[in-house]
Amino acid sequence: MRVDKDRLAGLDGENYRNLEEQILATDAMVPRREFVPPAGDFALSAAPRPSRENYGRLTDQPWKSPWSDALSTFSIDVDSASYTNVRRMILDGRPIPADAVRIEECINYFDYYYAGPEGDGPFAVHGNLATCPWKPRHLLARVAIKGREVDARSRPASNLVFLIDVSGSMQSPDKLPLLKRSMRVLLDQLDERDHLGMVVYAGSEGVVLDPTALDERGLSKAVQALGKLEAGGSTNGGAGIKRAYQMASAHIVPGGVNRVILATDGDFNVGTTGQGDLVKLVKQGAASGVSLSVLGFGTGNLNDAMMEAITNDGNGNYFYIDGDREANRVFQQKLTGTLVTIAKDVKIQVEFNPGKVQAYRLIGYANRILRDQDFADDKVDAGDIGAGHTVTAFYEIVPVGLPAPDTGSVDALRYQRPAGRETVASDDWFTLKLRYKHPEGEVSSLVETPVRGEPVAWEDAGNDFRFAAAVALFGMKLREMPGMADLPWPKVVEIARPALAEDPEEQRTGFVELVKKIAPEPREIDAVLTSDPSRGSAGPGSGNGRHPVSSEPEERSPIGQGILARGVVLMAGETPGPEVYAHGAGEVAGKPGTRLQVGSAFNLQHRALPFAGGPVVFTSSSDASSINDPSSILATGQLPKDARTCTFVFLPSGGKEDEPPYRTMAIDDSVQMFPPGSIMIVNLAADSVRFELEKDLHLIPSGSREVIANPPVGQNNMTRVTAAELHEGQWRLVYSSVWNGVGGDRMIQIIHRGPGGRFQLKGYLEEIAR
Repeated sequence: MRVDKDRLAGLDGENYRNLEEQILATDAMVPRREFVPPAGDFALSAAPRPSRENYGRLTDQPWKSPWSDALSTFSIDVDSASYTNVRRMILDGRPIPADAVRIEECINYFDYYYAGPEGDGPFAVHGNLATCPWKPRHLLARVAIKGREVDARSRPASNLVFLIDVSGSMQSPDKLPLLKRSMRVLLDQLDERDHLGMVVYAGSEGVVLDPTALDERGLSKAVQALGKLEAGGSTNGGAGIKRAYQMASAHIVPGGVNRVILATDGDFNVGTTGQGDLVKLVKQGAASGVSLSVLGFGTGNLNDAMMEAITNDGNGNYFYIDGDREANRVFQQKLTGTLVTIAKDVKIQVEFNPGKVQAYRLIGYANRILRDQDFADDKVDAGDIGAGHTVTAFYEIVPVGLPAPDTGSVDALRYQRPAGRETVASDDWFTLKLRYKHPEGEVSSLVETPVRGEPVAWEDAGNDFRFAAAVALFGMKLREMPGMADLPWPKVVEIARPALAEDPEEQRTGFVELVKKIAPEPREIDAVLTSDPSRGSAGPGSGNGRHPVSSEPEERSPIGQGILARGVVLMAGETPGPEVYAHGAGEVAGKPGTRLQVGSAFNLQHRALPFAGGPVVFTSSSDASSINDPSSILATGQLPKDARTCTFVFLPSGGKEDEPPYRTMAIDDSVQMFPPGSIMIVNLAADSVRFELEKDLHLIPSGSREVIANPPVGQNNMTRVTAAELHEGQWRLVYSSVWNGVGGDRMIQIIHRGPGGRFQLKGYLEEIAR
């Protein structure tokens, strides 16, 4: 993290003053730009770039009194774009605009194991009450909905139109290339029941695939059309939307799935670009029976406000795709929920009992609020729910008898006397009401559920409750809601951690790790290298390596969705062996390994591995059976998720008989994550390290990695550097030097322990060919 010098000066007194006085010229190493927090498991993010991203204004719901506001009415929201977008910003080390955080979308991103409907109803509705994890004297009420599951084999036929943005703004690897892979995932789930058309738009719109039955021949045509897409030109999104809806409306499947799937960064800049005009277009499409799904891609110019607005009004859903794993989640694991609507215009209204409730506030749903009279008005549109979806909403409640928060007030009226406050005797805390329509119906049905009884302790409310509450607190803190600043981030982890027991897809584990990126916990390095089960301490080493590389290093493996990888050791004598082979799991298991280049300098070319984002075993043989031979296994590791290139750091293990001789740490070293003109610092030491570059301070916790770009450069294009280590509560000077400026090259610095536990830096400078 970037550290304020004046604040730190008082922490270490004499030790810190010594840092300013001791600048010695020794090693030639490197730096450049501004601190970026660590990304993902051993992955790094590029420094923040100026952003043109656009988010709609959100106003959180205030505290309300049941005497003046007995009813709370809102539309459901099953979108998940906000969470994946926020996740991307955290992992990229970017500031998070409060309006990018839609708390309900963060909560509803995750799977919950609510009881489903009994009989023929489209969903089950549950209401329950527990103590509040962040305010023990308050209560937390949960509204939970579980949609009916629809087996993929029995889903209705689909009439789909892909509407794909191929404008110039879609050129980067996290846009059109990822978009094409995501669409391919969806194509692989469709079959002869389904028809697909494809429209693209840039400066103008065009049809690249007329509606085609997806039998074997049709699927081949669709794959070819998708593969030929290239980006270029301005963005006439409005014209593309018109053409896509015309195509979908002309091929309506009665009782089927009729949907336009728009994939874009939302950067519409010509044609029908006004948000109001676009909303009108999709509302007309919804009225004709065509729903909308929006897939958001990319960074820097993401028009989140527009994409959310058109899905809110277009009977749609909105996802942000931040990598291949998310594409698989949306279009493979949750295909029927994404495509098949089981109820539309779903509205919730809660009536609070003033005899029990002093005040309440709705958490999230800031732009989904409806007027109370809209609840029973079937002309008012609301959100849809897909097959198998869960929806969760929380109210924080102040019980009667506790001090009331400020709910707003006006001066006493001159010509009236306040009405008497009488209540009906009831044990109900509130009544939960829900209205919905059949997907092809126009008249709503009503469901009512009273919630009564003693609240349970939040610790006893079940793993679903406590995990969703942790995500709610996460969102409230990111939005800096009143009363949240004093709650530390570890409180979120504390609430969530027991719920990891029910986490088959490791979604909840990923959330906890994400929170730790915001406020890393002090920890020993052996507890950090969880990508490798081997344990031990980092070995010694020093030295530099230089080699020219292309200014555009290879960003994709030529073999499917693989990864480009290489290896490095911290000292020449620590090389695992003359030959190191990487073996993957899953589809490539049982196939020969791929030889990996491993050396003591950062001067080796990447090799293409035909797998990515999973476990890897390194052996001394290409034979697939070598992964079962302990004498052949050199190390194990984990490839960074969604990375295109990486470097494995090989570290000697502790030497135990049941361990491989090495453990590994994989670092995402792609240009996007580790751009030219930057330095990456990886801290393998057990303690936090504080670097001072000229007058800029950077705190690097144990087990973290950071990218610094454009650092200050002093005289003669040199940067004065000192490093202090936090040891037993005190900062002590452990390193001082002068580093050469990197210019347009890039450098990795690895902090580790040398012989006798001595602090050491291993530096590798990589020249960028120009």
